[in-house]
Amino acid sequence: MTDKSEQIAYWTQVHPDLGEQSWLRRSPAFPEAQAVRKAASGIAPFHYGGLNDPHSYLSDHQHVWTITTGAGLLLGPALMENPALKYSETRLYAILDRLCLALNHIHRGHETVHGSLHPFNILESLDRLPSLLATGYAAGENEIVSSGSYDPRWVTAFLPPEGSGTVRGDIYSVGALLFRLTTGNFPEKVAQSSFNITTLLRAGVSTTFAEIMLKCLSSDPVERFPDVKTLAYEADKDSGIPYLLPRKARTHKRKAQELFLAGRPSQAREEWEEARKLDSWDAATHNNLGVVDMSRGEWTEAVRHLSKAFELAPSSKVRANLAFCHMELEQRDVAANLFDFCTRFSPRHPLGYLGKAELALRRANQAEAGRHLDEALKYLGNSSAAHQRAMDFLNRLGRREEAEQLQQTLLGLPMEHPLVANLMAEDEPIPEMPTHPLSEDHDWRKIS
Repeated sequence: MTDKSEQIAYWTQVHPDLGEQSWLRRSPAFPEAQAVRKAASGIAPFHYGGLNDPHSYLSDHQHVWTITTGAGLLLGPALMENPALKYSETRLYAILDRLCLALNHIHRGHETVHGSLHPFNILESLDRLPSLLATGYAAGENEIVSSGSYDPRWVTAFLPPEGSGTVRGDIYSVGALLFRLTTGNFPEKVAQSSFNITTLLRAGVSTTFAEIMLKCLSSDPVERFPDVKTLAYEADKDSGIPYLLPRKARTHKRKAQELFLAGRPSQAREEWEEARKLDSWDAATHNNLGVVDMSRGEWTEAVRHLSKAFELAPSSKVRANLAFCHMELEQRDVAANLFDFCTRFSPRHPLGYLGKAELALRRANQAEAGRHLDEALKYLGNSSAAHQRAMDFLNRLGRREEAEQLQQTLLGLPMEHPLVANLMAEDEPIPEMPTHPLSEDHDWRKIS
């Protein structure tokens, strides 16, 4: 087995700018592949629910990043050592839930596909919860196929027959992994007859779970689940008509928005809570629950909801809301870094600048607060809530004439709750950081 010094040397050769203390073993030659946690400059580590992605907080200039999974074992070598290893249905549902959450983060949060989901790219932590290695740090197909000690089927059997590079291709790989963990056999694409419900029922799973697997493994991509949200609904459904759940949730969301605009946040919260029960994968619902908690001064509870929203779909608006909460919880270093990320990656978003202005004002640095406020004034748009915040800052800084001018503009806008600017629409676009640096081993493609 290669020793630790060689592993670190390998990492620093690939990424010399990140240093010896921040290495991630990426080759299948390191079966116990572990990630070293590092949180820099006060950034609180966020848990990405099943996705091991060190570049989620990477700045190309300052190399600020955090990684959220500790030591673990690659699933591939574990299955090789024990070919007959099978998992219970309860365990399989837990694995499916984690993989869906990770893929949803990739598909929606980064608008890419994984394209290489197989056991050598799944890290199983000490609590036996799987993490999917992000593509740039996953074992390349050529690394395994070209290695004489590995059966190439550990990669090829988990790739869709039409080739990887699509959302439905990732879903096929999920089904193939579940098939291997259920039956102990490779899902052979050339022998589609092996994909039958009798084989799966004999392996000891329920009819419902078998049908989910078979739909994932369909040779026709159109017959598979269209996205991982739909797959998760099917796996977690309590209703006989799971596809209607998001539609029902939309009614509650619309009513919640109306109640919040009418100045009734408590009732709005009840409606958003009902929406969350029906559509727990909607980042906007979790964000808006956090905003209601912010309006009630329940900062710790707000952080819980906002962290879930950020986990499902990273956005500058959610990050700004988290920063405001950390600021009120007197965690100012964390808040400052989050506001900095907002203005760096979404320079036209006013919340980041307004947050920086508030932090500067709390440090009694009026000159710095004024500079950040000037930036925010450029991007207020048509939101009366953002105008009200900016006008309040202008008055606190003694800039009365500008405040009066802004008030005249405000008169022409419909009045809103001060926190309406922090709300997030269900279909709101997600401005986010630049795409990760790409590995030569992988082809990250845009979802068409």
